[in-house]
Amino acid sequence: MEHIPPPAGQVKDLHQHLLKMTEGKDPTGITGITDYSFLQIISEVGTDMSAWKTEKHFVSWLKLSPQNSSSGKMFKRIRVKHHNKANLLFRNIAQGMLNTKHVAIGSFGRRIKAKRGSAVAIKAIARKIACFFYRVMTKGEAFVERGIELYEAQLKEQRKKYLEKQAVKLNMQLIPM
Repeated sequence: MEHIPPPAGQVKDLHQHLLKMTEGKDPTGITGITDYSFLQIISEVGTDMSAWKTEKHFVSWLKLSPQNSSSGKMFKRIRVKHHNKANLLFRNIAQGMLNTKHVAIGSFGRRIKAKRGSAVAIKAIARKIACFFYRVMTKGEAFVERGIELYEAQLKEQRKKYLEKQAVKLNMQLIPM
């Protein structure tokens, strides 16, 4: 039996090559990151994350941190120029996550999209994915998708605590149905 080469544009055992380059750190466990997107991100960012002290520095370099300029009652919108392709890569991954079902990050994005619009939601999801990527690449932590049920249960618990706080402030009592 003869050896059949992989189709054009595909690299045989790409995942294994990427794991060797990153010393076994595997961010493809993060929802939305595939071997190909991992390769693209590594080509832009590199494997050495020591250039950024924290994940906040990394996210800021990617221009994914919230930009807000205000003075008193006046708010200005800041136009952000995208200086690196890694920003766009994380945004493209986030775009795909916005409509996914059964994934907590998709639910998070849809909640923000309903309040602030899709552009803000995509940026927020991209920021989360970039933070997960940074943690995997620096600390070697494996990303674990906990699912949409746990995320929605946490939201429900937060809302309940908020209502209880408000009831105490207003000298009222909550009675469960």
